[in-house]
Amino acid sequence: MAKWSLLALFALGIGLIWLGLEPLLDLRRAQALGVAHGCIVNAAGTAPCIVDGVDIGPDLAARSVGSIAILLTVWWAALGAALAIGAVLGGVVLALRRPR
Repeated sequence: MAKWSLLALFALGIGLIWLGLEPLLDLRRAQALGVAHGCIVNAAGTAPCIVDGVDIGPDLAARSVGSIAILLTVWWAALGAALAIGAVLGGVVLALRRPR
């Protein structure tokens, strides 16, 4: 394999990891925003959270319920990790097999 195809596989793997972990990052952002403004964030329901005169409680609740998508997207992250590791190992093998 050429080094460019290994680089493309590595980039694809990193992209899939990002896609697979995005719901988890979204949940963490919602929790951080809730903690910063003293709001309750959970998947059980909405709680009022007034920030600058706007109630963002329903948005925070939607983000926390969206974390269920982690169950669907974690497989993309696993596939991305396998591709990235395979690309790194392929690069090591390619480097070791080159004549010096």
